[in-house]
Amino acid sequence: MTPVDVHAVLDSVVMMAANEIRHRARLRRDYGTVPQVMGNEGRLCQVFLNLVVNAAQAIPEGSAHDHEVVLVTRVSGEQVVVEVRDTGSGIPPEVMGRIFDPFFTTKPVGVGTGLGLSICHGIIAGLGGDIQVDSTVGRGSTFRVVLPAPQPEPVVRPPEAPL
Repeated sequence: MTPVDVHAVLDSVVMMAANEIRHRARLRRDYGTVPQVMGNEGRLCQVFLNLVVNAAQAIPEGSAHDHEVVLVTRVSGEQVVVEVRDTGSGIPPEVMGRIFDPFFTTKPVGVGTGLGLSICHGIIAGLGGDIQVDSTVGRGSTFRVVLPAPQPEPVVRPPEAPL
């Protein structure tokens, strides 16, 4: 694990997912001032790419002017919070408890494997973080990734010599 700039990761994800987002929603970034997080840049990219693509796919094509995908970063206590919000179809309450289960999907056969959110959950948990979701059917979803901020190194002073 190394220090990772979450804004650089999110900007990279936006470039990779631009074609998926373009016909479905406007993208808005609401970046706060956040420290780097300890993690693996490639793994964090995998997590946020999955969340952004899922957000875009929750919105029907052709109505980009009516919908948004919003990326938010902020600090909460000693944690960095990254939110991926969408104004898509939302997640029905009856499936909410299963969305992180391996092989569970609400997508049509052949479209999704049902592994994306399960893998995301495993990666974030492995980094000492958490992933949460709030959703309202017909209004959209917010996936919240909470990561520990690196603690500053303690200042070590040499012992003072006796006078």
